[in-house]
Amino acid sequence: MSRVITLTTDFGGSDTYVAAMKGVLLSLVPDIQIVDVTHEIDAQDIWGGAYSVSTLMGLFPTDTIHIVVVDPGVGSDRKGMILETEHGLYVAPDNGVLTPLLDREPIRAVSIANPEVMRPVVSATFHGRDVFAPAAGHLAMGEPLSNFGEPIDKPVRLGLWEVERGDGWVRGRIVHIDRFGNAVTNLDRRDAPMEEEVEVSVASTTARGVRRTYADVGEGEVLALVGSQETVEISVRGGSASEQLDLRRGDQVEMRWWIA
Repeated sequence: MSRVITLTTDFGGSDTYVAAMKGVLLSLVPDIQIVDVTHEIDAQDIWGGAYSVSTLMGLFPTDTIHIVVVDPGVGSDRKGMILETEHGLYVAPDNGVLTPLLDREPIRAVSIANPEVMRPVVSATFHGRDVFAPAAGHLAMGEPLSNFGEPIDKPVRLGLWEVERGDGWVRGRIVHIDRFGNAVTNLDRRDAPMEEEVEVSVASTTARGVRRTYADVGEGEVLALVGSQETVEISVRGGSASEQLDLRRGDQVEMRWWIA
């Protein structure tokens, strides 16, 4: 079976950047299977890239190589990185785009510093083609991690992704607004026991309870529920929570609970 390599970028579809990366990969490993996750992350939106990464954990074969290129610091002193996890290998800039993985399942991280795993000439503006794609190709050919670079002990994290916990409360952030206006948070289903009463507060609004479906409330009502990513979402039945409540990514969300 051919090895799977996924691509997640902010390159869009109107230029040839994605095709260039695929050309490099296929030249090194012709029998790989390439899966396009998305190339429509907003330009230079590291948060958006991090959220996309968080939605795929555990869905692909465990030997999958995931390339994630959202890289506003390309050409600077930021490192290239390979992150090894139980669910695959991730090739990306060390700029926080892999934060959700660092919080859940990292095994080790190494830098991409060996010129032998890069293209002979490396552009200062296109590391996706010249660094990350060839590094992934060499991984697919069986190159050991020790040949890529030195260990990275403290990969860069997005600080606002952190979750705070206290006695009877947990506090996180909105990390994504989907196309329906649902506000997806980084609060996990496990952050509050579901057998207890819960209040979910965001902006100036509080929703009582964590619902199972949108139909559990009336048309136009605000609700909190656990979405398909097993995280808490703020929604409006039949409407847009982001518009109705003026919600933005980064807004703080708090859950409080008590024994009923």
